[in-house]
Amino acid sequence: MAMTLDPVKNWWQQRLDREKRVIAGGVVLLVLCFLYWLIIPRWSDYAELKQQRQALMEELSWMYEQTPLIQQLANSCNAPIAEAEQPPATRIQNIARRFQIREPRVTTVSTNGFRIDVASASGNAALRFTRELACAGFGLKALKLQRTGSDQDTVSVAMELELAG
Repeated sequence: MAMTLDPVKNWWQQRLDREKRVIAGGVVLLVLCFLYWLIIPRWSDYAELKQQRQALMEELSWMYEQTPLIQQLANSCNAPIAEAEQPPATRIQNIARRFQIREPRVTTVSTNGFRIDVASASGNAALRFTRELACAGFGLKALKLQRTGSDQDTVSVAMELELAG
């Protein structure tokens, strides 16, 4: 190792004191610049991640605060009071009218089983219709949504329901 540093030592010893100070100062500046270049991006990344973590922790805290509200909304169906005495096919027709779904074809499959074929203007309306049927006491056994029409906005819905209870 000593032999590999000998040329450097010889070169260093040949320099004047003034040159040695300038070179040493330059080396110190290079080391400081390198450390600055290496540490500052890491420091800013750390600060950014710390802020992001704080924001996410606040959001998580808010979500925990909303838990009771979400649990209340889990089953926010309105109790169908007047429709409970109506035959199931009539209840399905009434719910379809409420969601402006025209001419639902209701087929009785079994004592408590029904098949419904409808066309809806949007997929969201069809899903709200399905949710309302579930709130009315029908259990969903199968659901098939398919886009139809030239504009691809109309949705054809086929579902199998079973009357609960």
